[in-house]
Amino acid sequence: MHEYCNTLVSASCSTGPDIMNLLINKKVDLVLQAHDHAFNRSKQLALRTGCSLVNPGPYDGDCVVDTGSDGIYGRGAGTVIMTVGVGGKSINSVDTHDSEAPYFIRWMGCNANPTYGFLKISVSSTSLSGRFIRGAVEELSRTRSPYSSRRTGRVMGAWPPLTPALGRPEVRRRSLSAYAQRPVRTCFPRLLR
Repeated sequence: MHEYCNTLVSASCSTGPDIMNLLINKKVDLVLQAHDHAFNRSKQLALRTGCSLVNPGPYDGDCVVDTGSDGIYGRGAGTVIMTVGVGGKSINSVDTHDSEAPYFIRWMGCNANPTYGFLKISVSSTSLSGRFIRGAVEELSRTRSPYSSRRTGRVMGAWPPLTPALGRPEVRRRSLSAYAQRPVRTCFPRLLR
């Protein structure tokens, strides 16, 4: 889903709790949501005795089937909600004091281990697995529509095309100093090492 419901952002459930509870009730294994530029992985949730609804807001521990602290969840036992919005735009902060925070086992935001990347999902007839692939950073070497980097004082510009070496996977590295030039509502992401 492009919009989110349960997340570590201090905002309302934009999809509405009905659609989220329908997915949990149908025991959808994985719900991917976005719009929030951060990363969250929930505990495995299910509707069962003691938990008739997973509502945004107050935490209900009866809705948790598995914490996922080992990164492994039982097949068909419940739903894992993931927000993966750290692919390029500035990263938002996460509110670890949000009332929904106990539903989540892992998170990342500009105020908590900011890292750009994407989620690689592998599906077979017997399993579903995901792996977060960390992004990287590079100083730019060519300029178009130049502007000056506040951090380094060097002239920076549009992203140049990068050509992969033969036989090696392509790695795109970009400078994040461009984000310092424009006002944003989010935290400024630190450069990755």
